[in-house]
Formats: sequence, structure tokens, C-alpha cells
Amino acid sequence: DGDGFGDNQEGVNADDCIDISGDSIFDRQGCYDFDEDGYSDPDNFWDTGNGADAFPQNPLQWSDFDGDGLGDNWGNSTWLDRPENWPGEYVESINLNEQDACPFQAGSSNQQGVYGCPDFDGDGWYDGMDGFVQEASQWLDSDGDGFGDNLDGVNGDYCPNIAGNSNQDRNGCIDSDGDGYSNIDEFWTKYSGGDVFPNDSSQWADSDGDGYGDNPGTPISDDCIDVAGDSTIDRLGCSDFDSDGYSDPTANWNISMGADACSSVIGNSTVDRFGCYDSDGDGHSNKDDNWGYSDGADGYPDDPTRWGPPPSADGSSFGTIAIAGGGVLILIIIGSLFFLRGRNSNKQYNTMQMNQMGQQNYPMVQQQPVQQHNYAAVAQNQSYPQQPVAQADPAREYYQNLVNQGYPHEHAVAYTQQYFPGFMG
Repeated sequence: DGDGFGDNQEGVNADDCIDISGDSIFDRQGCYDFDEDGYSDPDNFWDTGNGADAFPQNPLQWSDFDGDGLGDNWGNSTWLDRPENWPGEYVESINLNEQDACPFQAGSSNQQGVYGCPDFDGDGWYDGMDGFVQEASQWLDSDGDGFGDNLDGVNGDYCPNIAGNSNQDRNGCIDSDGDGYSNIDEFWTKYSGGDVFPNDSSQWADSDGDGYGDNPGTPISDDCIDVAGDSTIDRLGCSDFDSDGYSDPTANWNISMGADACSSVIGNSTVDRFGCYDSDGDGHSNKDDNWGYSDGADGYPDDPTRWGPPPSADGSSFGTIAIAGGGVLILIIIGSLFFLRGRNSNKQYNTMQMNQMGQQNYPMVQQQPVQQHNYAAVAQNQSYPQQPVAQADPAREYYQNLVNQGYPHEHAVAYTQQYFPGFMG
């Protein structure tokens, strides 16, 4: 074939392709070598397994040990310290995208200058560099928080340069209380879904903006999530017109449930009704046009130690009886003093008379016997009707006075027992 290699197979420089002119010299001699790199092109009798050129049209590559389509030769000068047993050789002018970074491992990686290495998810990133080996839409995690830098990929990180654990409103941003909702920042507000309560893991949203959370069952849960309010006592976050802490009554929350009985008046009553004026602070509200003593209003609005109905106008209350009784007692004491004083004066006078008589000589007079009368028998034969003495019962009179004013029996008994603990009704 005139290619310079002899037909004698036993001789020097024998031609391995005696009928085809060629200039291959490495794997076999005298065979066709299209790219003239010294390695013969593969044919039906000679393939890359025998040593044929794996890249017959690329004069800079000829070997592909792992068969992944990338040559074993390299042009990256930083690889000069590769182990000597690695296939291929350094070729200065070789294209970097043609060099196999993993000549012993077949692969399809093609990112960051690393070609021909294993890439499990096929995203182009070498598994040794891929932050998400099994997720093709993610490969980098710059802040190391587990969320990928590719925002359009699965679990994309909204804050790729700041490690965070939020995963509800957005992924990978700071979440101080760990409830899944990210803290609010200059780019992310509560309207975007940011956590309105960044330090309370039980709450994150506040639809009406009144400071009470939408999530039920917590110490700061809003009882009226769609209506901004500042009530704090019976309910949280509901309308409170007079701002006394008690919420205004509604169709679903009335006075008997704890709503403000005086919604236009700042009040502090807590016993007979809620949120009404209580001047002495004992919990019982003052009387008004709609709330009388029989309803439970405070009959002593300036005395925090008493709160029952006030004394009646006819003077038959306990106070009146006590005053009258006190007056009688004073009169008795004064009368007793006068009596004792008079008795002492008579005793002194009789003593003086006896002394004077003892100084005079009077004739002795024979004492006459005193006639005895059977008064006991007379008294026994006569009977005199005994008149009972009426004893005033101030407790009973106080109770009866309340009943006469229209108080129910139970209320009248309760109020009476405040002043007469032994009263049984």
C-alpha cells in the first residue's frame, strides 16, 4: 500500500494494514489515522478496547479509559500532580471541556470546569460538589441551611446568603421562634406573610392588626380576629368602646357571658355586673336608671366594706334601731347613776339620826309583837295575768323592710345576713 510499513509481518515495522495506506504508529502500524495523532482509527477488527483512537477526529485525544466520551488527556496545569497511574497525559493546548476529571469513573458532569465525573441527578454538577445529589433542580447551598440557592428549584432559598430555618411563608430565612414563619424585614412584611410575633412560636398572624394572634388556644389568641379591638378582660382583641377592658356585647357575647354592661362608661365593677362604675372599688356597681338595689346595686357606694341595700326611708332599718337602742341604753345608765346617788344620801342621813338618838336618854319601850298575816295563802288563791314584754328583733325588721321594697326572699336573706350573721330567714 506504499505507506512505508513492510508487508512482511515477521520483519521490522511490519504493516498491520497491508492493503490500506496509513500512518498510525502507536496502537498498530500502517493503519488509517484520520487525525494523525498516531493512533489508528477503529474498524471491524480493531476497536478502542484494542487501543484504537477513541477520538479519531481529535488529534489531542485518543484514550477514554472509562468510556464516558471524554478524553483522558488534560490541559489543566493544576492537575500536573495527578497520580502517575492515571491514564492520559498533559497536553497544553487541549480544550478544558474535553478533559476527563474522573478518568476511572464514567460521568456526565460539566459544571465548574469539572467534566466526566459522576452526576447522579444529571444536573451537570459532580456529586462530590453537588449540595443536592438527588435533586436535579438544586446543587448549591451557599449558607448551608439546607435550602438550595436556585429560587426556582425545589425548596429554593429566599435568603441564600443568610442561614435560616423558615419553611412556611418562605424558605431559608431567619425564624427566631422556630414556628416556620420568617421574621419580618425590609423586603418582607406581614402582608407578605412574615411573622408578626417573631418571639412567640404559638402565633404568627394578626389579621386585624390589634396585637392579638389569629391562632386559637393560646394566651394571646384573638377572640375577634376580623375586628380590631383592645378588650383584655372577658375577651381579647374585641371592640371595647369605653376602653375599660370589657368587650362590648354582641349577638354571640352578651352581658351574662361577661360583656360590658355599661359599654359607654369606664367601669370596674365585677360582682353584680361587669364594667360599670364602682365608686368604692368593692366590685359592686353603683345604682343607675337601669340597675337598682334589687338587681344588686351597691347601697353603700362610698363604703367598700358594705354593699347591700341602703337603709329604708321609714327608719326601720338596723341603723335606726341601733341608734334608738343606744339612746335607751344611755337613759338607763343615767337613771341608775341618779338612783345610786340618792340611795347613798339616805343612808348617810339615817346614820346621822341614829347617832343623835344614841346621845339622848329615852325611856325603854317594850317591843310589841308583830301580828303575822298569811299573805302567801292570799296570794296563792289569787291569780294575776302576766303581760308579755315585746322584744324587738332588728334582723327580722331589716329583712321585712327589704321584702317590702320588692327584694326577692333569697336576696333579702343574703343582705340581712351581712349585718346579722345568725339570721336564718
